[in-house]
Amino acid sequence: VQLREARPEGGDPPIDGVVAARFRGGGGVVSYCKPDGRFVHTLATDSGLARKLEAMGLGDAFLARAGLCARAAAVFGSTVRVVRCLEDPERTRLAP
Repeated sequence: VQLREARPEGGDPPIDGVVAARFRGGGGVVSYCKPDGRFVHTLATDSGLARKLEAMGLGDAFLARAGLCARAAAVFGSTVRVVRCLEDPERTRLAP
């Protein structure tokens, strides 16, 4: 899912281009497209993927564009909503 046009919540400057994908069975990858043409890839668990996307204000955009099957969308959407409710310093500890 390309999220290149997305901006973090709060009107911050645009972030690096972002491409994210959830793997069948859970987890996923977030690839950041740097201005100089390099890519930085990070692998994550489902909760880690949700945390990364939420931190950039992209959780809802990912769910809208991901084309996940109904079950995966429900599970991942629930993970995003839980992560959204956690205080920022607690997100990694409570949603590894």
